[in-house]
Amino acid sequence: MTSAKQFFVTNKGERITKLYDNVNKIYGSRLSASVFRRMVEPKSRGHHPDVSKSVAVALQQGEAIRRHDRLEMVGATPLFEAEVSKNFVEIFGHQAYVNMTHDNIVERLQTSDEYAAHDGAEITQSFVRRVKARYDEQVHDDRVTIIYDLAVQEYDKTNISKYAIENLAKENKIHYLIYGNKEKMIKDVVKTLNSR
Repeated sequence: MTSAKQFFVTNKGERITKLYDNVNKIYGSRLSASVFRRMVEPKSRGHHPDVSKSVAVALQQGEAIRRHDRLEMVGATPLFEAEVSKNFVEIFGHQAYVNMTHDNIVERLQTSDEYAAHDGAEITQSFVRRVKARYDEQVHDDRVTIIYDLAVQEYDKTNISKYAIENLAKENKIHYLIYGNKEKMIKDVVKTLNSR
């Protein structure tokens, strides 16, 4: 007996772990278990019926395990995302100067208690983009103040422009502050400068 979840028995009695997964990986195809079984079964008809039956059962079991794992992951992901949303500030903080990059977000999510509590949860690209947008929105006003404080030293309402703000951010090496929602950020800095 083996402790492996998926195995196949050849006519020589040797165990081959995840044969059909390996075929998919090698050839880069999305071969379903039923198609693979149809390919293997005609070849196994010349063998003893128990061998053919074992191959078919193992293929079906492998596909069922894969579907079950996918369902668990799909179920855990929304719960994980809801917990992250609820505890957003504890996970990501509220620091306007932090450059919250894609890798930084993924790292914080993977090391969070929420991720550990939801085994099988998937961190999707769309979720990372939503987290980035929420973080940028959360620190937006603080970032406007930071850029305004720099802009007011060199510019006034007569000579401020989009390009002036972009250059100011680049010169001070804080250009990442304006790129979350660039148009809104620049508009708000100009608006603040014009109102004072």
